[in-house]
Amino acid sequence: NGKNKTGLSLTLGMGYQISKRIDFKVGLKYTELSTSQNLNYVYTDIPVYDTTGKLKGYITRPASSSLHLNQAIKSKSVYISAPVQLNLGVFQSKLFKLSLGLGMEYNFTHNAKGEFFNFNTSKMETYNSKSKNNFIPGMSINGLYRLKAGVQLNAVLGFQSMQLNQTIGGIEMQSKFGIPSLTLGLVYTPIIKL
Repeated sequence: NGKNKTGLSLTLGMGYQISKRIDFKVGLKYTELSTSQNLNYVYTDIPVYDTTGKLKGYITRPASSSLHLNQAIKSKSVYISAPVQLNLGVFQSKLFKLSLGLGMEYNFTHNAKGEFFNFNTSKMETYNSKSKNNFIPGMSINGLYRLKAGVQLNAVLGFQSMQLNQTIGGIEMQSKFGIPSLTLGLVYTPIIKL
């Protein structure tokens, strides 16, 4: 398990107003996060050697009676993704708009850098991991407050479901987790009439 801390997110996007209440948006997004993960190691397989020192096999014992080791890994992650979202407006006035969003991001890259304790060398070591491309579904509540023509204050309360495949210290790991988030920012929207 783990958690994400305050980060930076920049999005370049474009949208199309389908109707008065429904709009469709696509974009390119850069996200930078500081992440903390707790890893729990369970050693269930005990190696068995013969008198010459040759490995003969393993004895497997229950996880409840096996050695457990735990460590915290802190890392800095960078994502580059392409979000696609459909928004349904639920309230709108001259200055404020509230909508519900449902969409998906295609994650082009996820690079993570950090440190971990290597139990084989008994030292802190650095790692640089790249995960495979994947799709990230999500939903959000979006609030826009108009400051002036084309400039809005934006607040997004969102939730995404993510899967990461990482290699840390030669060990391949798969993580599945949900990410609740609160994003605050400014939105500049040039209006193009067709």
